[in-house]
Amino acid sequence: MSLPIVMSNDFYLEVARGNVTGFASREIIGTVPAVAGTYDVWNAGIDANKVITQVTTAALLYVSSSNAGDTTQSVTITGLDANYDVITETIELNGQTRVTGTKAFLRVNGVELSAACAGNVYVYYVSAVVTGGVPDTKSKIQAMVAIGDLVAYNAIYTVPRNKNLYLTSLRYASAASTTAHGVVLSVIRKIYGGSNVTVKTIKYTDLGTTNYTDAQVSFTDQPILFPAKSEFRVQSALAGGTAMVMNVLCNFIEESISVTPSTVDVIDRAAYLAYLAAGSLTLSSQNYWLIGLDEEPSAPPSTVNLDDVLCTITGATNYRVAADTNVVFDPAYFVSGKLVTTTKKAIVTIMRCVDSGGGVKYVLAPVNTVVNIGSGTKKVTSISYLA
Repeated sequence: MSLPIVMSNDFYLEVARGNVTGFASREIIGTVPAVAGTYDVWNAGIDANKVITQVTTAALLYVSSSNAGDTTQSVTITGLDANYDVITETIELNGQTRVTGTKAFLRVNGVELSAACAGNVYVYYVSAVVTGGVPDTKSKIQAMVAIGDLVAYNAIYTVPRNKNLYLTSLRYASAASTTAHGVVLSVIRKIYGGSNVTVKTIKYTDLGTTNYTDAQVSFTDQPILFPAKSEFRVQSALAGGTAMVMNVLCNFIEESISVTPSTVDVIDRAAYLAYLAAGSLTLSSQNYWLIGLDEEPSAPPSTVNLDDVLCTITGATNYRVAADTNVVFDPAYFVSGKLVTTTKKAIVTIMRCVDSGGGVKYVLAPVNTVVNIGSGTKKVTSISYLA
């Protein structure tokens, strides 16, 4: 007979214990090396790359090390895809030679190495030039794991679409400055579709080599909400000091939430042509969307969930699909290489059509609309677009 679980009245403690269904605890740790000025608190805050540059379209990631001997370690990246769903990819290092990933990331939320490296390890979007394993275009860098570390320490995070984050405390410490300085820490929140807003400011004076600050601010009475698809970051501004090192530890409660599907009606080509004719309209533009389905339908679906869009294909006017171990777009018609993964059992291809009157309709693609990728002995776990 098991003993009863002792529960306390401390909600945050019980979440950390795993006793509260739908909630979990999360830590985000950031550090910035010895720089001055205003910068995001992250490992890569060096040189001219003090503030991260994030993309608006999911793209492939690349990895490389500043040391040619780092060839036996792997880099595991956790982030979000174009739908703000969590994805993970592991890429093997090849020293200073950049290695391309196969998944399209919209955000990078974490990077971990299988073993420590002799060089700095960089995770970045495509950069025209990589010198000695270091991307020349600093704005492409999304994370860096410093020599001897196993993780990237970034106080930067984007919330998945099915989660809420509540900031409950922030611990900060500054060290290694050679002179006295003033510090302003800013907790920045960017709501999906909005702009950066400073939701908390911490100001203090550090006396340089004679005194270093190590303090904590608690928000447990009124946690700061970071809703689904919003961005969190900590930024530090330094006045008067030089070569300061800043470290922060952010504690969160993560809440799982239900997401209402974005469901739209789908019509076939004949119905769409009839709609255009009835309104004396013409087709202005179209994109092809690849959408995941939870099961293979017996007939083409009449509705689709836009939250399950696996890829948007812009500029294509025709293509062929072949389903074997991958679903591959013919390079004669689609020339931008990227790859997404899915756990769905089937995919459907629809056209998002905009007419001359500004109306938007979702139309079943006339060729190979539904592809079964999950029944029988075949299990397709990736959909690749090959140049």
